[in-house]
Amino acid sequence: MDPDNPRPSLFENSTWRSNMSLLKKFDFSFDLQVYPQQMRRACK
Repeated sequence: MDPDNPRPSLFENSTWRSNMSLLKKFDFSFDLQVYPQQMRRACK
């Protein structure tokens, strides 16, 4: 994968975001690794 041109962000995928929100319900954690250009969106 080219770090200057990563594939579309999972943050734009509504199913992924919905499932991600279940982590809190089950007291799970999540380690996120992103490219620098994805950092701003990851923080939202």
